[in-house]
Amino acid sequence: NHCSVIYDEKENTFSIMPATGTLTYLNGQTLMHTKSLHTGDRIRIGQSIFEFVAFCKGEKKWKENMV
Repeated sequence: NHCSVIYDEKENTFSIMPATGTLTYLNGQTLMHTKSLHTGDRIRIGQSIFEFVAFCKGEKKWKENMV
């Protein structure tokens, strides 16, 4: 478990939290504490790089049982 992406339903926001394992980088900086995540942020774990795209933003909110 390298990190966790967390969705706050009340605030309709995303965060990333570091965990144990390989270091995680957010936009080129070592992830040491929980940080806000925004569309376009780049997450690097080992040799893998992911671009975060928020499905929920503005009026679009996560609903239980979404497929």
